[in-house]
Amino acid sequence: MAAVKDILFESDDLVIIGGDLKVEESDQMHIEHIIRADKGHFRQHPLLGVGIRKNQNGTINPNQLKQDIKIQLIGDNYAVKQIVVTDDFKVSVNALRKL
Repeated sequence: MAAVKDILFESDDLVIIGGDLKVEESDQMHIEHIIRADKGHFRQHPLLGVGIRKNQNGTINPNQLKQDIKIQLIGDNYAVKQIVVTDDFKVSVNALRKL
């Protein structure tokens, strides 16, 4: 099974090496974008996004956040193996895209 590749971003900036955009495996970057994005952020998929920044300041607990992340990743065709959300909202995800 071939890995999905995309243009690489680091800290919301494009990675440019020798004048070229860097392309690498992108599943972890896509997962991070889904977790950070609010619903409506992706025009072609308006219901995609967890909006973790809003959730950190709201009334959601880590278990609810974990469930929301799982639902969003499954909806974007990921097979979720494990999600860990700590009390201070640090997130660790182990998931693979289904091809």
